[in-house]
Amino acid sequence: YAFWKVVNAGGQDPSLDWDHDGVSNGVEFFMNAPSGFTVNPALAAGVISWPNGGNIDSAAYGTQYVVQTSDDLVIWADVPASDLSSNTHDRLTYSLAGPGTRFVRLKLNPN
Repeated sequence: YAFWKVVNAGGQDPSLDWDHDGVSNGVEFFMNAPSGFTVNPALAAGVISWPNGGNIDSAAYGTQYVVQTSDDLVIWADVPASDLSSNTHDRLTYSLAGPGTRFVRLKLNPN
């Protein structure tokens, strides 16, 4: 991340949004998105999927990245790896299930 952030994110922290497109620098790094506007993955039929651009190995789930859910956008809970639909070298997918409103995000702490 150290080199990528200098070239693509003005040297900013992964939690910030250098290009103001609504996608954090860390998520753009994970997706290996080019500089400029990045489309945030959308929820479709209860499923959200992020492309893994190869900057972070899928084995780093829980340490360098994690899917989180929330009922209120204040308190966030990590999704266990066993609850993911898929976590491969090229895609991370999570299915939201159950009643009520829930929110989902990808949180990054890349090396």
